[in-house]
Amino acid sequence: MNLPSPTVPDSFSTSEFDEAFAIAKQALGFVGRFQTPPTPEIFELWYRYVEGKNEPLNERMAFLVNEAQSANRNQIESLRSQFLVAPPSESHSRTADDLIASMAGIESLIRSQKAAGSEFDASLNSANDVLGGEAPSAEEIKGCVQDVLASNSRMQLQLEAMKQRLDESQGQIHRLRLNLNQSQRLLMTDPLTGIGNRRFFDSAISQAVNRSPRGDKLMFLLLVDLDNFKSVNDTYGHDSGDTVIQFVASELKNASTDAALARYGGDEFAIFLEVSEQTEGKDLADRIVAAINQKKLKLTKTGAVVGQLSVSVGAAVLRPDDTSASWFERADKLLYSAKTSGRNTVMVERKID
Repeated sequence: MNLPSPTVPDSFSTSEFDEAFAIAKQALGFVGRFQTPPTPEIFELWYRYVEGKNEPLNERMAFLVNEAQSANRNQIESLRSQFLVAPPSESHSRTADDLIASMAGIESLIRSQKAAGSEFDASLNSANDVLGGEAPSAEEIKGCVQDVLASNSRMQLQLEAMKQRLDESQGQIHRLRLNLNQSQRLLMTDPLTGIGNRRFFDSAISQAVNRSPRGDKLMFLLLVDLDNFKSVNDTYGHDSGDTVIQFVASELKNASTDAALARYGGDEFAIFLEVSEQTEGKDLADRIVAAINQKKLKLTKTGAVVGQLSVSVGAAVLRPDDTSASWFERADKLLYSAKTSGRNTVMVERKID
């Protein structure tokens, strides 16, 4: 039996099909090479990496593929949440829908109250016309008073009902706002460490650059990178590598309680610190390096003790003419300098007046 030859839709040319198919094959090769589950979500990240159009994603993925030479499910899912735009969660969408419904209910209350107010206004105008005429009769005066009192009574009842419903709506909107804030926080949180993710980092650095200076305050960007992290993965496995990442994140939180933290790459962290004195930035960087270097991490599952850990830190001060890119670039160069100087060290930029 002769089967018809497959055809390519008009909207997708043969060359485009061949290119997409080649990307898909290469992406599947990475799935097999790193033994990551071939779920649609994970395959999408490998596909986008091979496609090469998302530069920030490719930079982080290239580190895992070429330098760390390791990529597990947690790392892939974390990078996907950071670099690929995820659709709003079901709870996020439901909260937004409930908020819209509450606002619609308030609009209905306002329309009802406006109608009651218009009725009361009309009764007053009618009474004014009658009472302003020549010698209104007792019956006319009585009718006017009754109409005004009846309209007023209806409006008062409407006001009471409106007050009750507004109180209910206010409570509901408050709860919905909390739910919405919680949902937004989840979208900005790294699932492995509980600190900010790449999306949070991008938002934080943009806000810092665009914010007006506050007096004599200085804003530091500290980039923290684990030294020789590949050897940890190679020696103890990827799950243990995740444990090390969590440990470092915990140490950073303990050392910098007044700063904003983010994990913007596999073993790369950022700290946004506002200080009054130049020395405070270096003091924090030194505390971080010392705190991590003086501890040995024991793995709960295996009981193995990870060798001495260390981090390198590069810290740059925000300048008035900085962009997000220029500020990050200076901090990144300082971090590279710390790495090439022997690791387990700090490089801090001096303030430029």
